[in-house]
Parts: sequence; structure tokens; C-alpha cells
Amino acid sequence: MSTPMVDAGERAEAIYESRLKAVLEPAHDGEVLVIDPDTGEYCVGPKEIETLHEFQHRFPGVSPVLLRVGRKALYRYGTLP
Repeated sequence: MSTPMVDAGERAEAIYESRLKAVLEPAHDGEVLVIDPDTGEYCVGPKEIETLHEFQHRFPGVSPVLLRVGRKALYRYGTLP
């Protein structure tokens, strides 16, 4: 069953695989990737909360998806309250 959250996650993963994986994995393996599933704009950093805050500062009002570079363990949709 498809939901907006699942669709956003799938779009974010597709952007990561097609455009960002080769660029980010060598230098940022294991770090947090916060990505706009519609535009592909992103921030990357070692800590989830700090990277999410940076993303929200740069791209206010966007509901991002969080991934972990080189892994599939971290996966969240939405913003902090």
C-alpha cells in the first residue's frame, strides 16, 4: 500500500541512488543525509538533529527524508516540532 510517506521515501532513495551515492559515499559513509524528496536539495553531516536543523534553516517549510549514507538504517519523513 502506497502512502505519502512511503512515496517520499522512495523518491528520496531514487535521488540518492541516481545522483548522490557516488559523490557522498567516499567521504561521508555512515553520515546522515537529509534530503528534499521533491527537489533533491540536501544536507549531510555526522549527527541527525544538527543536520536536520541545518536543512530546516536552509530550506524552511520542506518535509525532508532522512537517510544514512551507505546504509539503509535511518529513514524518517517529516520535520521536528
